Amino acid sequence: METNSTPALSDTALLVHIEHSKPIEVGDFVASFKALNYLYCSFLKKKGQTNKRASLYVEKVEKGSIDFFLCDVALGSVIPLMENLNTILEFANYLKNVFIYFIKGNGECPKLTAQECSQLSDVVGVVASDNKANMQINVVNKNNGDVKFYGCNFTFAESNSMQNQLRKMEDGLKNEVSDADIHNRVMMVMYQVRSENASDKGNLAIIEEICEGKHIPVVFASDELKNKVLYSEDNPTQKAFQVDIQLQTVGGKIIYKVLALHDVVDLGT
Repeated sequence: METNSTPALSDTALLVHIEHSKPIEVGDFVASFKALNYLYCSFLKKKGQTNKRASLYVEKVEKGSIDFFLCDVALGSVIPLMENLNTILEFANYLKNVFIYFIKGNGECPKLTAQECSQLSDVVGVVASDNKANMQINVVNKNNGDVKFYGCNFTFAESNSMQNQLRKMEDGLKNEVSDADIHNRVMMVMYQVRSENASDKGNLAIIEEICEGKHIPVVFASDELKNKVLYSEDNPTQKAFQVDIQLQTVGGKIIYKVLALHDVVDLGT
């Protein structure tokens, strides 16, 4: 018996309505689009709902306005009506509370990551660049347009104020060290090693568990650790090092800081 693998698209959706007085930069619109998708997927992950993903699509483009929907997609199954409705409503309410806090100062300060601050700033970017623009985010039945939940509505001035506050929060969070920044006993492979012992510049490492396939600058908590990894008698690029890593951000770029070395695996044949 064949299983139905056709994606199930929900009827309840988040409707984003943008009114603008001048052409929207494609980059700003795409950034807003992608940021909303990131925030919703992050919201689903926190709720443990890994069987769904977000679907974003443009519904209507008219002179002076754009509508686009965000809704749930479940692969190979039908989304339970109440589960979908509750999830979308909860996400809309979450966005409303976040935006109200930054616009009016009401409610509790939301607990955001630096990445979430950046994404929220991108969501309102299309409005922040047009002094006559505004954005409305509501929950609707996408088949008949009935509004199920009135979310948030903000203007050019409000979106600029939000962006300024979000950027300050993001900068502050980047300077903090939390448990989420520490990765214990991950496998690190040196991609590039510079010969100058006195400098860390140019030393690059790959940690698939953190940034798959990317070679990231690496520094060390002590000279002893640095010597054990980089300057033993064997070629360090032919080894895998089990290490504790702290993620640091400098100028918007990630850096691995090695805190401890637990084991060394020979990759040579």
